[in-house]
Amino acid sequence: MLDAVVSFRSVPRILELFHSQTSLELPWTPHFTSVINWSLRVGLGLLRQVCPTCEPWIAIIDYSIDIKRAKIFRES
Repeated sequence: MLDAVVSFRSVPRILELFHSQTSLELPWTPHFTSVINWSLRVGLGLLRQVCPTCEPWIAIIDYSIDIKRAKIFRES
């Protein structure tokens, strides 16, 4: 198994490499802004699944790229 951290901008290129080196069929390659949007939606979905708890907890949310709040909290 391979674990890696990649930038959002690199995801389309990585998918193109998979397409050229494997039998992976990709009808299109997403733009990196689409990947950012998908990641934010998944994160928001996971955050909404958290059950209330009486125990003390802390959440640290860091998005170190410039994204408008409307894009983060936009409903599907």
